[in-house]
Amino acid sequence: MLSKKFPKIFLSVLGILVFVAGIFLLSKTSVLAVSTDMFAGESEAFRETVGLSDQPLSAIVGNIINIVLSILGIVLVVLIIFGGYTWMTAGGSEEKVKKAKSILMNAGIGLLITVSAWAIAAFIISSLGEATGDGELGGGGYSGGNVFGGSSGTLRGGALGKIIQTHYPSRDANDIPRNAKIFVSFFDQIDVNSVRDMSGNIKTDNVKIYALEAGAEWSAGQDAALENVQVEISDDQHTLRFSPVEFLGSATENVNYVVWLGSGLLNSTGSSVFSNGEFYYWQFSTATVIDTVAPKVLEVSPVDPSTGCLGGCHPRNKLIQVKFSEPVDPLTVSGRTSNGFNNLIAGQGLNVEGTWSSANNYQMAVFTPESQCDGVTENSCGDPVYCLPAASTFSNKIKSATLSEAGQMMASFPYDGVVDLAGNSLDGNADGLADGQEIDTYTWQFTTNNEMRVTPPRIQSIIPGLDSENVTPDTNIEITFNNPILATSIGKSVQVYEGTYDSSGNVKSAYLWNGPQRISLLMNNNNVLIWEHFMALNVAVEGEESIIYVPQVLSGLKDDCQNCFMPAGGPGCTTSDWQEGPWAEGNGVFPNCTMQND
Repeated sequence: MLSKKFPKIFLSVLGILVFVAGIFLLSKTSVLAVSTDMFAGESEAFRETVGLSDQPLSAIVGNIINIVLSILGIVLVVLIIFGGYTWMTAGGSEEKVKKAKSILMNAGIGLLITVSAWAIAAFIISSLGEATGDGELGGGGYSGGNVFGGSSGTLRGGALGKIIQTHYPSRDANDIPRNAKIFVSFFDQIDVNSVRDMSGNIKTDNVKIYALEAGAEWSAGQDAALENVQVEISDDQHTLRFSPVEFLGSATENVNYVVWLGSGLLNSTGSSVFSNGEFYYWQFSTATVIDTVAPKVLEVSPVDPSTGCLGGCHPRNKLIQVKFSEPVDPLTVSGRTSNGFNNLIAGQGLNVEGTWSSANNYQMAVFTPESQCDGVTENSCGDPVYCLPAASTFSNKIKSATLSEAGQMMASFPYDGVVDLAGNSLDGNADGLADGQEIDTYTWQFTTNNEMRVTPPRIQSIIPGLDSENVTPDTNIEITFNNPILATSIGKSVQVYEGTYDSSGNVKSAYLWNGPQRISLLMNNNNVLIWEHFMALNVAVEGEESIIYVPQVLSGLKDDCQNCFMPAGGPGCTTSDWQEGPWAEGNGVFPNCTMQND
């Protein structure tokens, strides 16, 4: 009887596993965004409050299936051992030998079915990951080859994930100038020796840059990866610059390129940046032209009004932010003053030590002084708050780089001033001419007072609006705050959940949306945060349950006075939920404010 029932039991288990995985695959690919709510605050508390998972659906299903199959595998091992033991101790008894053979045969059949179940389930889960961007296997992702590889558990949230902050060219960018360089910024510090050999050239085992023929699979052409590429790393060891010695592309036609980052890329502790053999890649295409347009200074902050201010205009915990007309080389706008960095100078003559950082996808530079404030030393998140000298006049400078040739915008390498991503020197006076370092250096002044601004930022409006319906799948999220946002804090500031409502109108079955995304500040307004996605949001089949998208602004977001977004405040919060003034326990909603229409 055992030999007849045993295969049936295993086949039943196999069928259930395949059926469940198949149902999830079908359900996940037939949805549309028709409604949005807004949540804000600290991530863990938010998930605990509403019962959301930070794992993708495919990962959860895969984990369940793996647990079940592991248990079955243990049972089979026990049965095989028991069958062998029964045979060895049969003592010539035909009945015991027969029983032992039956056990071993059933265990063998079970093993075959279990392996088959694992293979089929792995295939379905992998397909689910590729269809939704939740791929758990290296190389999973989106159709069409324009994808990233690796686990969504590490490549998600933030700008591009928990590993990569941003990169240039951006995903699927077109018309990139042939003289452009390639930049990648990480949240962790990077061991440059894992990507650069002794001569300063790229290690193609760990990083590959290669041309891709039209219509070819993304991996085609890896064997012809560029080798003559110089590699440099930023002062903070977070950003890599890849400079091809020869121009990219062609003067007669557009050329597609792939940038591939492998598991051999190491962080500063010697560990792989990507776990379990995962990797990351993206594509872009070049134009046929060379970039000869110089970057300009678009906006500086703080800046005094023309009438001035009695006793100084700006609170001393306000950080200096510079926005350029286009992305600039992050290695030329980031560094510690104590290490001799002087491409940008804050408070010339005041001896203000601190760190300049590239931010906002390489379009901004931010100065953080190293002196912690007295009085209010921490913000509401427990992060230290740094201050400029009080009641002081700051004379500031953004240096243009030395030109390689008089009258030409191209800067001489190594750069001694600010350049764009193609190496064009800063046009500080915005006259469109290459005037040289002395004339093209940008200067401005501002004054500080003895005050500090200590009220957390508050959301004023969001697009799409609360509970919006019939939102188009390519809609980005736009969040407007009452104060300018600190550009260096936006990398992990917004994440978006996808889910449905239950019969009571509460969020259910919500999971982090794991598609490729980017977070930035609006070009002409630092009060506005933009969440962009490079893959259309899911679309529901007509008649099926509506899909909602739930954006969450995390408490780590800060305004330009380093106040973090806690307690959270915005549309849907009543007056009693919000009090002006310094944050304190009990002052406002802590740590979350659910922003829904009343």
